[in-house]
Amino acid sequence: MQVDKNTLGHLAEVYYLIGLAEKYRAQVIDLGSGIQSALSGSQERRQQYQSFLVNTIEKLEPKLKDLVAHSAVARATRISKR
Repeated sequence: MQVDKNTLGHLAEVYYLIGLAEKYRAQVIDLGSGIQSALSGSQERRQQYQSFLVNTIEKLEPKLKDLVAHSAVARATRISKR
């Protein structure tokens, strides 16, 4: 199966944003428990990472929807050519 460059670019963006969201999620958890949570300023940093996480998810959601829609169109096109 071939993937056009546009779809591949969108897929790369989605993959990057998912990785970034996971990084921010891990930071939020780390700053909310254990030694990290006891450090001064951790609550402010935790809120900052929560904000980064929300921003990233807000960027990710429409890109995922576009990718899924494009995939559905491509699949329908392949089926109709059979």
